[in-house]
Amino acid sequence: VPVNHIQYCHLLDYEHQIISIILSHCHYSLRHGEGQVVTYDLPALEKHFVDQFVHGKPLIQLHIQQITYRKDAFSIANIRKRVAPQIKLGAREKAEIIKELHTIKSLRDCLDIVEIMMGFLSSGQTDPEIELRTYVSKSLKMGKKFSCKKALDYCKLGHVLSLWETLSVEMAKRLTYIQQEPFVGLNDEYLNPLLNYQLQQLKNVLHGVDIGSLLDVLYEFIETFIRHECPESNLKLIDELVEHYPAISKDTILPKSITVGQAVDTWKQIAYYEIEPPR
Repeated sequence: VPVNHIQYCHLLDYEHQIISIILSHCHYSLRHGEGQVVTYDLPALEKHFVDQFVHGKPLIQLHIQQITYRKDAFSIANIRKRVAPQIKLGAREKAEIIKELHTIKSLRDCLDIVEIMMGFLSSGQTDPEIELRTYVSKSLKMGKKFSCKKALDYCKLGHVLSLWETLSVEMAKRLTYIQQEPFVGLNDEYLNPLLNYQLQQLKNVLHGVDIGSLLDVLYEFIETFIRHECPESNLKLIDELVEHYPAISKDTILPKSITVGQAVDTWKQIAYYEIEPPR
């Protein structure tokens, strides 16, 4: 029976029907010294269940459409063009947003809505001065689901990429710290581990570097360039970073021995370095 042709006779009222069937096959007796004894006619009960709930009942054809979110549903480049200018959140605003989202679930729920929003913003010109609170509640109709009040207080659409970056990097860090993969779906050729000497070289160059900014840039590079462009894994990582982010210093950020195929492990090692720098 198609779902749009369902009638009341096709449905089952389990709560009342089951109780009445059980009671109809329930036998009570009194025994000396035992009080009331209840027994059930199980064969008859089973037959009654089958006749009542199985035989002659139609199969309802219910098709539920599902939407699976993918990271290629939005374009960071398009958002930079169509919701311009994009402005970085300050360190204090970032810290307060992250502090409010203290569980992985709350962080994931908030990030989901931000990524849905980015999908819409990728497709047309939008005023960057629109308040995030206004867009989420009036355009997306998701105001009640958006759990981060600090983000609503601080952000306009001109902050959306910075907000996405802040939430995404924090999520990736938390997953890394509990030994879960933060870059799900990447080809194995980009998941090569650093060798011991490369790890030592990396730690040597991280002294005095703005670790937070480096994690942000490298995360965006992995999720945009590596995930979608699939570059050769044997290219030097620092050369590719400088090509896409000219402000990065080629001589002081990453060892030249590290390849694009080691980008994910490099990101993870920098994340660990941030919380446990060498003394």
